[in-house]
Amino acid sequence: MTYLLKNSQAINIDGAKKSRSKLTSGRISIVMIVIILLFMLILGRLYFLGNVDKENKAYGFARDVVTASRPNILDRNGAVIALDIVAPSLYAEPRNIIDIEEAVAKLLLELPELDEK
Repeated sequence: MTYLLKNSQAINIDGAKKSRSKLTSGRISIVMIVIILLFMLILGRLYFLGNVDKENKAYGFARDVVTASRPNILDRNGAVIALDIVAPSLYAEPRNIIDIEEAVAKLLLELPELDEK
């Protein structure tokens, strides 16, 4: 932008516009770097969770931490209302069983008191 003074000298006022555009482009660059770093953090976490050993881990925690017992729940007089009972559990997904005979044999190894039928 150019202004003329009384004695015909031109004054350019482009400095404010240039400094503002440099400031804006700098802010955009900073925001882009922050977004890229956040995506890299998320990708790293996904990679870590994808490579967890599933045999001794459950949802990223050691199994002994997951199976820790809970404290008893007491009423205001100190009497036990609820307590944690540790019991083994067994489940099967029928859709995922391919060989029924093999599944029955493995169940009988774990629970020998069951009838094969």
